[in-house]
Amino acid sequence: MKIIVGLLSLFLPIILLGQQSIPLFVGSYTEAGKNQGLYSYQFDLQTGKASLLEAVDAKNPSFITRNAAGTRLYTVNEVGSGKGAVSAYAIENGKLRFLNSLLTKGDNPCHIALHPDGKWLSVANYSGGSLTTFTLDKKGSLKEIANFIQYKGSGPDLSRQEAPHVHSSFFNKKGNELYVQDLGRDLIAIYQTDKKGALSSSPVEIATSPGGGPRHIALAKNNRYLYVLLEMTGRILTYEKSADKWVFQQDIGINAADYQGKNGAAELKLSPDGKFLYATNRDKANSIAIYKVQNDGLLDLVEVLPVGGKGPRNFNITPDGKWLLIANQYSHNIAVFKRDIATGLITKTDADIAVHAPVCIIF
Repeated sequence: MKIIVGLLSLFLPIILLGQQSIPLFVGSYTEAGKNQGLYSYQFDLQTGKASLLEAVDAKNPSFITRNAAGTRLYTVNEVGSGKGAVSAYAIENGKLRFLNSLLTKGDNPCHIALHPDGKWLSVANYSGGSLTTFTLDKKGSLKEIANFIQYKGSGPDLSRQEAPHVHSSFFNKKGNELYVQDLGRDLIAIYQTDKKGALSSSPVEIATSPGGGPRHIALAKNNRYLYVLLEMTGRILTYEKSADKWVFQQDIGINAADYQGKNGAAELKLSPDGKFLYATNRDKANSIAIYKVQNDGLLDLVEVLPVGGKGPRNFNITPDGKWLLIANQYSHNIAVFKRDIATGLITKTDADIAVHAPVCIIF
């Protein structure tokens, strides 16, 4: 038996590389009453086309994640008035079976992150200005709230920063740190974590550019470089880890040189090989910026391209690095781009996926 298991582990990467299609899940906004919410597809890695398997009714499942085994999916239910929640689903043959749901104790949860060990998750409550973490049971269902942190304070732009607005939380690869981005306070709080889901009482804090509004981050695989997307100013900040401190290194824009509009930076991600970084901007820009990651972690702008729609939110890259998909909320489409692994450049295809108000894409 040990020999068989060993052979399977040896050939698994080859099997995965030879896959014709992979699962694709999409979360969306349902407030207009024009769609179900959660969508399950098979994505063809050869053609870039998606085949719908199922549409599931869910209330504003705007941000989603899944476990490493691909057997459980978790989503926020982004609503207010004390009804903000997180829900768990079993993934069975590409389709979703509802497991359970729990309230987050914070309004408008907008981002969800699963710990690398798959035993607990973190939720950012935007309007509530709070963070909630949950433990999971052995079957992957939501068990109970492990931590609830209510933040206080504000930022200089009172039109957007009148109070804390926690926009995301991310675990590092090892799972021993949780990064919490507060758009309302221009602050990133970094908590130490343990295997039981406890958070350190005194987080390390990074004060970002005043009025910038940190939204999402990306961590280099070696955990040496940290990239911070500022929603309100359309900038990316680069930090390098030196000993136990994050040291600021670079501030670079995400727009074309001639852009004169407002900013609504939405998402940034590193390519699977870590050689390129991408960032989207909304408002009138409707663009995606492509950067080459230099050996010293600094970013070199390659090109700024249109996203093939309006209101780009989350985007994702297939594990093989050959496709990049962008969820365009206001044009109700997911734009499919072919990606050149060597140059990082992307080319729009005609394989758009029609979805009402798409927000989040995961493979």
